[in-house]
Amino acid sequence: MGFGLLFLGYIATFLMSINSFGVVFRLTGCAIMLSALSKLSRYEKGFFYVNISCFAMTAVSLFECVFGFFDVGWQYDNIKNICMSIFLVLTVIFHSLLYLAIYRISKDVGLDKLRMSSVRNAVFASIELVILLCAYVMWNIELGITKYIVMAGIIYPFIILVFNLVLIYSCYKNICEEGDEEAPRKPSKIPFLNKLFDASEKREQEIFDKTKSYAEKRIAEDFEKKKNKKKHKKKRR
Repeated sequence: MGFGLLFLGYIATFLMSINSFGVVFRLTGCAIMLSALSKLSRYEKGFFYVNISCFAMTAVSLFECVFGFFDVGWQYDNIKNICMSIFLVLTVIFHSLLYLAIYRISKDVGLDKLRMSSVRNAVFASIELVILLCAYVMWNIELGITKYIVMAGIIYPFIILVFNLVLIYSCYKNICEEGDEEAPRKPSKIPFLNKLFDASEKREQEIFDKTKSYAEKRIAEDFEKKKNKKKHKKKRR
């Protein structure tokens, strides 16, 4: 459906890009997300707007990547800083539209837990903006609380990143095309992931069987109680 590609592209864009070749990973990740969002746009219009913001992110990353191959001296640092600032602004827009699109599609398919998770992530992301703004303003101010705010500004974004990955993976796991509800899971090319998914599915099946057995037992007990009550009433008459 597209959530699997979105998950991989998101990892490349926002996690694997934390290195000296970050722009290359950002460009690659954005390209993967463009493909995923194009597919998702068929099912929810909101993903079309997410796709537009992702296209802008791709263009900025491409611009930075092209200039990286040319020897422009000190100008490249200025260009890199400007591109990074624009990319960060586009990232805020991208995530805001992504949360809204996931909220709508999860509401359409009746997944209330997933819908509330998108709202939760949106709230946490808003808190992240406040923390980063405070860290930026207080960077050169010598106060006792400054170091804690700066530390929060470094750690908190990684926490949000994990929450976003969990949200996208939950969409991949729980939302599928109509008619694919009973389709078997496609095996991954990575053996470790196959073992991980198999163990998870086995555990889920065990929980389902136990819950089903418990529910059937309770229904049988309730039915037997009602039956005994009726017999008791008949004897009284």
